[in-house]
Amino acid sequence: MLSARSARTARRFGPACIVLTLATSGCGKGGNGVGLSFGDDRPPRSASQVLSISGYSSTAVSPLQRDALADMIVTVGEYKQATLATVACLRGAGIKTTDPALANDGRFTFQYSVPIPADDAREAVNTATQATFERCYQAHQKYAELVYLERNLLTKAQKKRLLPDYQDCLRSAGVKIDAEASLRETLTAVTEQREGSTAGEDPAILSCNTEFEGLLTSRPP
Repeated sequence: MLSARSARTARRFGPACIVLTLATSGCGKGGNGVGLSFGDDRPPRSASQVLSISGYSSTAVSPLQRDALADMIVTVGEYKQATLATVACLRGAGIKTTDPALANDGRFTFQYSVPIPADDAREAVNTATQATFERCYQAHQKYAELVYLERNLLTKAQKKRLLPDYQDCLRSAGVKIDAEASLRETLTAVTEQREGSTAGEDPAILSCNTEFEGLLTSRPP
């Protein structure tokens, strides 16, 4: 169950997976914890394999997403349009979002926020917000993104090159990280800082997690 404080910011971590807390307490693609390893370099699966595994149905998606998948190749332009359509759907439902931005790992990411009323209404708002996200995401973006990302996920070597930059970003946000820290140790440091804070989410840390989202996700199952 999602939880939030008033006007807390949410962010997407990958297909069908959203959280309202820092990356370390959320989930990575496939629900396997935030991708604490550097993944693998297996050859990408075909688009038809990805769609079969994900339960794709052409009758349950928007024409835009259906057209993007027609040739089983999703271009970066089609992926961006799918993301824009998801954002427009959320905004149409009254949910505030940022404009999609291209992260350094080739993903389009965005943040959304919802004002959370009194405590007794929090659970209902969380449930309704997630339901709206899932509806918009599945209709406009989910399957096109899965196909796109299957062929564009970062390799182990790319992730290892990005880790020092992610750590520097976190250090500038005030997180204490040892010079030789692994990804797991880095995420543990973020968790410890969050648990020791009474101020809620730190926007600077959230910004680092958004910029380096490729490090915090793993390959879909």
